[in-house]
Amino acid sequence: LEEAAKLKMDPDAAFLLCSKKKKLDQTLSIAIYKCANGVEGDLIQLQMAEITENVKPHPHYFVPWILINDLSTAQLQIYQNGLFNFLCDWHRGSVPKGCAEFTNLFKQRKNLQVYKDQK
Repeated sequence: LEEAAKLKMDPDAAFLLCSKKKKLDQTLSIAIYKCANGVEGDLIQLQMAEITENVKPHPHYFVPWILINDLSTAQLQIYQNGLFNFLCDWHRGSVPKGCAEFTNLFKQRKNLQVYKDQK
């Protein structure tokens, strides 16, 4: 979507680009498109808007606004740019596979950057 925004694409063209890049099955793409642009999508969006307007204890000031276990705090919003990492750190119990893969990838990129900086 970021690529589509940079190219100033309309939402329909952005959806087509995204579904092609992700190699979505055409039947699935059509179903997603119809849901997003139909009555069902409108109803879901209205439900989410109502939830967003009624978050507690802090009201939302911008979108997206992070909720954890249906709680809204201004402090949580500092994790906007690192939400996945925050959730992996916050999670208790065995580490989910996705978190371990993300951590390894992050370490590899960090090591590569340190190597480049040392040259």
